[in-house]
Amino acid sequence: MSDIAKNPIVIGAGCGLAGLFVGAMLATATVNTKIADGVKRSVASMTEAVEDDSGEAVAALAERIEAMEATLAENAASLEGLGAQVSSDVGARVDALGAQVNEIRESLGAQISETGDALGAQISQTASQVSQAASEQAAEAESAVESAAESVEAAAEETAESVGLDSAGGALGVGETARLADGAVRAFVQRFDAEAGMAVLSVNGESSELAVGESVVARHEGGACRVGLGAVTAEGVEVTSDCNVEAGSDALGDAYGVGSVALLGDGNLRVFVSGILGGDVRLAINGLTTEVVSVGDTVEVETEGGSCAVTVTGIRDNQVSMTGDCG
Repeated sequence: MSDIAKNPIVIGAGCGLAGLFVGAMLATATVNTKIADGVKRSVASMTEAVEDDSGEAVAALAERIEAMEATLAENAASLEGLGAQVSSDVGARVDALGAQVNEIRESLGAQISETGDALGAQISQTASQVSQAASEQAAEAESAVESAAESVEAAAEETAESVGLDSAGGALGVGETARLADGAVRAFVQRFDAEAGMAVLSVNGESSELAVGESVVARHEGGACRVGLGAVTAEGVEVTSDCNVEAGSDALGDAYGVGSVALLGDGNLRVFVSGILGGDVRLAINGLTTEVVSVGDTVEVETEGGSCAVTVTGIRDNQVSMTGDCG
C-alpha cells in the first residue's frame, strides 16, 4: 500500500482530479449568481410597471365615479317627478278598475235577479200547464175507459146474440152461481176484472178464464150446451148461455138423431150424423170421411155452390142441432 502512495504517477492523477472538481464548483457558483441577478432585475421591472398601471387605473375609476355622481345629481329631480307620476297613474288605474268591478257586480246582480224572477214565473206557468194537461188527459182517459167499456158491452151483447147465447140473468158477484138446463149446468163466478173485461168461471167444476164474448162447452147428462161471458162491470158478471134453448128452435137450428142425414145450405151440404161422443159429434160431410166436431165449432167446406160452413150448435137428448150456410 505504501509503495502505491509513493508512486509519482498516482500522486499526479489524484492532484488532477482534485483540480477538476474545484473548477467545476467555481463555474457552477458563477452561473447561479448570474441567474439570481437576472431574476432580481425582471421582478423590479415588473413591479415598477404594475405600480405605474395601477395608479392610472385608479385615477380613471375615480373620474368615472365622479361623473356618475354628477349625472345622478342632475337627474334627481326628474326621477322624483317620474316616481310621483307613476304612483299617481297606478292609483288612478286602481280606482278606475275598482269602479268598473263594482259596476259589473251590480249589473250581474241585477241580471241574476231578473233571470231568477223570469225563471220562477216560467216554472209556475209550466207547472200550471202540466197540471191542466194532466187533468185533461185524466178526463180523456176516463172518457175513453167508459167508451171502451160501453163498446165491449155492446160488442158482447152483439156477439152473444149472433151465436145464439142469451143472458142467464142479472149481474153475478164473486161466489154466486148461475143454474142452467134445469140445474144440470152450474156456472160459478170465481173472480172477475171489470177493467180487463175478463172473468174466471167454474162450469160444472171446470175453471175457465173467459174474455167478454167467449164461451165454453158445458157437458151434462142431457147433452152439451154453451156457457159464455156476456159482460163484466163493476156490479158483477153477466153469464150467457144456450143451455135453456130447446132443440129445433131458430137459435139452434134443426135437430138430427144418430144415423140421420141433414141437407143444409140449399142442398149443397149433405151431413151424415155418425155418432155422439159426450159433447162432441162425429159427422161425414159430403162424403164418407168422418170428423169430430165440438159444440160451437164450425167446419168450412168447398162445394159446387161455393164455400159453405156447418156449425154444431148443441146436443139435446141424443139429437144434434146444426146449421149450414153457403155464400
